[in-house]
Amino acid sequence: MYYVGEASRAISQYEDMFLNGKREDELAVSKEIKYPNLLVLTKGKERLILLFNDGDKPLTVNLENRNLSPGQTAEIWEGTGKKTDPAKMLITIPAADTMLVHIK
Repeated sequence: MYYVGEASRAISQYEDMFLNGKREDELAVSKEIKYPNLLVLTKGKERLILLFNDGDKPLTVNLENRNLSPGQTAEIWEGTGKKTDPAKMLITIPAADTMLVHIK
């Protein structure tokens, strides 16, 4: 049930992105993870990047976000709330879990 609750919270928080966002997967790239485990939704300059790890071990990925606007910041969903430079990010996705990166 944990995963259902987690998915429900993410969908609720980013409902507008899921309903009205546009898929632009080419805006984020990684050598360690690719479609269908790396997805990008955009709405204007805002982005939501979904990273999935179906494996049984944590997966560390180098994430490069392309075509960013000056001043944009990234926040990992349900993280520390800390804003970071989204151009190049090092992210560890827990085993059998999902990470969301919100760029504004």
